[in-house]
Amino acid sequence: PAAAGVTGLVHATFIPTDRNATTVGDLVGYTPSDPASPQNTLRVRTRLGAGWVTIPREKWTLSGNTVTLQGGFEPGQTYELAYVAVNPPVAGLGFTAVRDAAAWVKYAPDAAVSAKYTFAFGSSQTGRWLRDFLYEGFNTDERNRQVFDAVIPHLSGAGGVVLDQRWSTPTSLLMESATHFPFSDRKQRDPITGIEEGLLDNPRAADHQPKIFYTYSDTEYWERSVALTHTTPDGSKDIVPPDNVRLYYFAGGPHNIGRFPPVAGNGETPDNPFDWKNGCAMAWHRRRTAIRVCRTALSCAPPMWHSRCCAA
Repeated sequence: PAAAGVTGLVHATFIPTDRNATTVGDLVGYTPSDPASPQNTLRVRTRLGAGWVTIPREKWTLSGNTVTLQGGFEPGQTYELAYVAVNPPVAGLGFTAVRDAAAWVKYAPDAAVSAKYTFAFGSSQTGRWLRDFLYEGFNTDERNRQVFDAVIPHLSGAGGVVLDQRWSTPTSLLMESATHFPFSDRKQRDPITGIEEGLLDNPRAADHQPKIFYTYSDTEYWERSVALTHTTPDGSKDIVPPDNVRLYYFAGGPHNIGRFPPVAGNGETPDNPFDWKNGCAMAWHRRRTAIRVCRTALSCAPPMWHSRCCAA
C-alpha cells in the first residue's frame, strides 16, 4: 500500500563506475512529485570526509529515480541525490508478514505446510534484515509465542536495514545508512548518543530469543564493521557472545565469490575465487545433522531477494 498524498524529501548516495546516466537503487519506489523542481538537488564529493559541492540544477535531469548529468559522472566519486517524493510505500510491513507466515506454519493446524521447528536464513542485505527483525522484537508473535527457533544472518556484518520508518531505504548498501547502533547482541553504550541497549538486550527482543549463527567473510571486516558485533563500540574490549549465539569467520573468504581463474574487475585486485559455501555447511552441520531447506520464498513479504524462510 501507498500513503496517498504524502510528500517528503528522500535522498541517497551512490558511487558510479562509469559516466552514464545512473539509476539510484536506494530510491526505488519513490516517485518525484516534480522532476524539474528547484528543490531537487545533486551534490558531489571527491572522497569520504570531503566537503559536498552542489551541482547547478540546470546541469542535470531526473526521470523517476534515474539521474543524468551533463558531461557524465566522474567514476569513483560520491554523489548524493535528493528530491521531493509523493505517495511513498508503507514501510516495515515485511517484518509482520514474515512473523505471521512463519507462526502460521509452526502453529496453525490448518497450515498448508507444517513444521515443528522453524529457522530463517538471510544473506547480505537479508541477513541485515534478520538482525533488525530480532532487534524490533518480531520473533514473538501476537499470541506471545516464539516464531523462529534458529536464525542465520549470513554476511550481515554489524549492519541493519533502514526500514521501520517513513522514507525508508531498505536496499541501502552504503556504510553510513546501513550500519547503525546497536551493533552487538549484548547491551553496550553508544558513545555518541549515550543510549544503552543491545540487538537482543532490549525490552522488545528479550523474550523468545532463537539460536543465532553469524557467518562472516573477510569483506565484512573491511566494509561492514563486523568487529563491532564482538567488541565494544570504541573497539577497546572484546565482548563474549550470549549463550545462544555463535560466530563463524571464514578467513580469506570474499562477500561475493569470484570466478576461477581470477578475473580483474573494477577494483585494484582480481576477484577472489575462494568458495566458503562448504565451510558454511560444515559449521551448520556441527549444530544440526539434518536440515531440510524449504526453497519456497514468502511472496507476501517483498523485498526478500535471496533469503528463504525455512522449516526443519
